[in-house]
Amino acid sequence: MKYKAAYELIDAGLIKANLGFPPSEALKKEFFNAKVQEVGLRANKKKNSETFTTTATNSYTFTNSDVTSRIFKVQLDTSIVPFVSEKRYIENLDPEAGKSLVVSYYASPTAYSDNDSHIDLPEQLIPSVLHYTLGHFLALDGQLQMASGHRGLARDMELEYTATINTREAKPDIIPLPLQDFL
Repeated sequence: MKYKAAYELIDAGLIKANLGFPPSEALKKEFFNAKVQEVGLRANKKKNSETFTTTATNSYTFTNSDVTSRIFKVQLDTSIVPFVSEKRYIENLDPEAGKSLVVSYYASPTAYSDNDSHIDLPEQLIPSVLHYTLGHFLALDGQLQMASGHRGLARDMELEYTATINTREAKPDIIPLPLQDFL
C-alpha cells in the first residue's frame, strides 16, 4: 500500500469520528509514520547487515540508514562471535586488523519519502498501523472509549501477524536433540 492510500483511509476514519479539532496533514503524517516505525520494529523481522574491515581501534560506525541496536549475529571472517555482555567486555582485546566483520541486525522500516512511496511493512500489518493512528487522534479528542477500541483492534491484528509468522519459523531449540540432525 502507498502512503497516499493510507492517508486517505485515515481521513475517512477521522471524518466519521467527528473530531473537535481539524487534524492537519503534517500531524497525520507524523503520527502515522511514527506508528509505522514502532510496529515495524516490534513485529516485523526485516533483516540487514553491514560489513566492516577490522582495525586496531575496535571502533566502527554504521552507515546504513535502517540500522537499529537489535543485533542478532556478528561474524568475524568465517566464525560467529558469541554474545558478550557489556559487563564482561575487555577493553584491550584488539582483533587482527584487516579481517572482515559482518554485523547482522533487525532493520527499521524505510522512512517516508513521498506520498507515492510504498509503506515498508507487510500488507497484514498496515491495517494495524491505521487503527493505532486513528486511536491516537481519538484519544487526543477525548473519545477514549473509541480510541481504546481502535488500539485493541490494532494490537490484536499485530499479535495475529506475529503468531502467524512465528508458526512458520523452525524452532530447533524445542525439538529433541536426535531430531535436530534432520533439519
